[in-house]
Amino acid sequence: MNKSTLQAINQIIDTDDCPFTQFEVHGFFTGLLVSSHSKESRKEKIIKFLDLSSNINTNKLIDELSNTIKQELINQTLSVFSFMNDDSEKGGELESAANSLSEWTYYFLIGYQGESSISDNPDIQEILDIFDEISQVNQKYKFDGTKSSSQESLDEINSFIVKSTLYLYERRIND
Repeated sequence: MNKSTLQAINQIIDTDDCPFTQFEVHGFFTGLLVSSHSKESRKEKIIKFLDLSSNINTNKLIDELSNTIKQELINQTLSVFSFMNDDSEKGGELESAANSLSEWTYYFLIGYQGESSISDNPDIQEILDIFDEISQVNQKYKFDGTKSSSQESLDEINSFIVKSTLYLYERRIND
C-alpha cells in the first residue's frame, strides 16, 4: 500500500474504531471498486460491513479512500504488500506477510462478490478461485523454513494478486 492509501485507511479505522486490519479494509474497498456495484451500493456496503457511522465525515473518508484506490487501479500502481526490509531476520515477518495477503484476498472476495459481479467468464472465475485459495494460505500451507524461498513465494503470490486485480478492473471498465 502506498502512503496516502495507508493514511486514508488508518483514518477510517481510527474514526469509528473499526475492528478490521489495514489489509482487510484495503482488500474490501478494492474488491468493491473492481466489482460492478454502483457507487451508492458500495458506500452502503462499506458502512454496513465495516460498522461505520454514516455521518458527513465518514462519507468524506470513504470517498477519499475510494478515490485513492481508484487512482492506484487507473495508474496501475496498486500494491498489496511489500517487505519493509529484505535483510530482516524477524521470525514472524513471513507469517505476517502471508497473513496480510490472506486477509486482503479474503476481504477482496467479500467486497467483490454480489449479484452484479457474478460472471460466467472462466478467466474471472479462475482468478476468484485462486483468490479463495490464497485467502486460506495460513490454514492450509506451512513455510519450508528457508526465508528466501518463502519470501520469493509470497512475492509471487503478491504479484499475482496485483496483476489479477488490475485485470479484473480493466475487464469491468471495458465491459
